[in-house]
Order: sequence, then C-alpha cells, then structure tokens
Amino acid sequence: MKIVLLFAVITVAVSAVTGYDFDDSEYNSLLSEDLEELYSSLEQPSLNARNRRDEEAVMQDKCRGRRKKLCCGEIVWDQFHEEDKEVKRACFKELHQGEDMQAFDGKHFDHFKCENVEKHRKDMVCLAQCSGQKKNLLDDAGNVREEDFTQHVKSAFANEPWFQPLQDKIIETCLADSKVKDDKDSEANACNPAGLKLMHCMFKEIQLSCPTEQIKDPKSCSRLQERLKKGGNLPPPPPPTFDE
Repeated sequence: MKIVLLFAVITVAVSAVTGYDFDDSEYNSLLSEDLEELYSSLEQPSLNARNRRDEEAVMQDKCRGRRKKLCCGEIVWDQFHEEDKEVKRACFKELHQGEDMQAFDGKHFDHFKCENVEKHRKDMVCLAQCSGQKKNLLDDAGNVREEDFTQHVKSAFANEPWFQPLQDKIIETCLADSKVKDDKDSEANACNPAGLKLMHCMFKEIQLSCPTEQIKDPKSCSRLQERLKKGGNLPPPPPPTFDE
C-alpha cells in the first residue's frame, strides 16, 4: 500500500477555517506527518503491547525517512516534534473521545476521502489550540500568551547563535500574524486558529531568514524559499511515498 502525504494533495479544497488556510504545501507536509502518527496511535485495546511497539517503531522510521530537508533549524524543529508527541497524543484522544475506535483498527484511516478533508483541517486547528494550552503558550480562549511564547522560542533556540539577531523580528512578526479574526458563528472555528497560524508563521519566517552559512543544501533551500514566498502557489516536488 502506498501512503502519500495528506495535505500536499488536498490544498485545492476550499477551507472554511479562518487563519491558516492550508495553502502552504511545505508546512502541510509537516502537519501530515503529525496527523499520520496521531491516527496510528488510535489503536484497538486488543492489540498486544508487542504489536503496538512494532507498529510505532515502523511508523517512526517511515516518518523520519520522509521528513523534508529544511534550510536551517532542523534540530530545533525535530526537538519540537519529539517533545510535543505525548501532548499531541493526549489532545488527539480528547478530540476523538467517544468516537468508534473500530474505524482505527490498526489500519491507516482514509485521509483522502473528500468528506474527510475539512474534518482533518479542523483537527489540526483544535490540536494546535489544545497542545498550546497544555504548554501554557495559549490562554483559555486560544489566544497567544505573548510573553510565555517569546520565552519559549528563545529558550528553544538558545543553542543556535545564528538565530539570536533574527529572533525579535521573527517573533514580533508572527505574534502580529497570529491575531486572526475569530468567526464565532462558524462551526469550523469551534477552535481558535491562532496557535496553528502562529506556528506556520514561525516555520515560514525562519526558513526565509536562514543565514547563508547555515544552509547545507543551497539548491533545495532555494526551491523551498521560492515556494514559501509564493504562498504555496508553485507546484511542490513529487510527494514522497513509501511501501507498507
């Protein structure tokens, strides 16, 4: 069975979510990795511990193998990913509490059915809000706790000297960008999109601001930056696949 990155192929769908509109194929691929892992974690209790460990190990290897190269900051982004795993899993289970677990019987849920696209987008918005709140980076309404977020970013990048001259401008830009209008009448906005929009902005601004000496693969980075500047309007490279 071939599994292709989810959001890289559904960005043509119309999003009802205010804030991040899923038009950035590069960031979508990161969200897709998260979503793939999270759905794989919703397993039947009947699966024994050995099977669960084996499946998790295989899934981690596959995700590591398809993670895209970034211009810079890969170590920090990987740390974010690893540190947030348990928080996101807890949030994901809360979001799907009471759902029929038979739909997740150890097989990959069919993300590609059209009726699932908006559901998965809403999942990612609510997941970002829940995990941000658990980490005390978002308040009860889902808005950014600016001082806490600023300290969190500076601490995460403390061992990256190249980021120090850039951090204040990037953080200020993204805090402003996260202040999106919340449409209370829309079911799609049951969760505040500020958290997801904030993290997308951080990803984009960091990749566009990478100092030349930090870029290990100039050709790949140039392509990434070009797509980011165009807002995802350029076609991405063929999405990676893997055999199961």
